[in-house]
Amino acid sequence: MRAFEVRLVRPNGASMDLECTGHPVLWKGAAAILVIAKDVTEQRAARRLLRESELRFRSVFDASPEPIYVRVRDRIVCANKAMAKLFGYATAKAMAGFPPRTSFTRAIAS
Repeated sequence: MRAFEVRLVRPNGASMDLECTGHPVLWKGAAAILVIAKDVTEQRAARRLLRESELRFRSVFDASPEPIYVRVRDRIVCANKAMAKLFGYATAKAMAGFPPRTSFTRAIAS
């Protein structure tokens, strides 16, 4: 069976998110379904907080008048509009994938 998620309310009123899977089994000679449930409340909350944090970062990153870029293994993975403008790119996305040296050399040569 496929996994499914449910939200339950505990007797104290707090909600709990469960990830469940069902498996057909024989129980005392009769067909039954064995349900395995995992509490994923904390993981869901952590994912939500991470998404919110990423949105705040992206908002500040994009709106900053200061040139900013993020580099991973000597490649630009993202840049803001101020960085693109400083180095003569039409869009910030156009800088993605290039080594920073290539971007900076291009700007200096212009």
